[in-house]
Amino acid sequence: MAVTAIEQMTKTKLKVYIDESFAFVLTKAEAQAYGLREGASIDDSIYTKIMDEVIVKKAIFKAMNLLKARDYTQAQLCMKLKSDFYPPKAIDSAIDYVRSYHYIDDRRYAENFCLRNAGTMSRQMMTYKLIQKGVPKELIEDCLNHAETDEKKQIISLFRQKFCTSDMEDVRKRQKILNFFLRKGYTYHDITAALKDIDAQNN
Repeated sequence: MAVTAIEQMTKTKLKVYIDESFAFVLTKAEAQAYGLREGASIDDSIYTKIMDEVIVKKAIFKAMNLLKARDYTQAQLCMKLKSDFYPPKAIDSAIDYVRSYHYIDDRRYAENFCLRNAGTMSRQMMTYKLIQKGVPKELIEDCLNHAETDEKKQIISLFRQKFCTSDMEDVRKRQKILNFFLRKGYTYHDITAALKDIDAQNN
C-alpha cells in the first residue's frame, strides 16, 4: 500500500489517502510518528496498528462523548461518526462497543420517545419522526402498541390552545382547522369526531 495523498483538514488534522482512497484522519503528530508522508509505502501491519490503536479508539471515545450529551439511535450515531470522517471499520467497532454496554438501544429510545409524546403527538407523526431517526418501522409499531394514546382527546386539547370556538362557525376556517390536524398526522375520522364533540360542548 502507498500513501497517495495527505490533505490539510485543520491546523492540527490531516486527511490521509491510501492507494487513491480516503483512509482516515490523523493529527500531524500521529502521522509523523507513523512515518506517513505522500509517496511513502505503508505496511499492512502499520495500517492495522493505526486503525486498531488510534482510529477505532478515537471513534469509541467520540461515540461515548456524544452519548453523554444525549441519546442517539444507532443510525444517528453512525451518521454523526461518518460526518466526522471515521471509516466504516471504526464506526462498526464503536457501535458494537456502545451497544454491548446498552449505551445505545433503539427499542429503549423508541419507547422513551413514545412515552414522552403519546399525549401530544399523533401516532402517524411519532412514526414519521422515529423513521427519520433511523428506528425500524416494525420496532416503532411495537412500541406504539404499548403506548397509551387518545388522539381525539389530543385534538380537542390542541384545538383549545390554537383556535376559538367561533372559528367553527365559518366554513373556510373550519376547513383550515381540519387541514391543520391532518398535517399533524391525525386521521379524518378522529378529527371530525373531536370537532363534533367541540360543537356539542358549545351548544
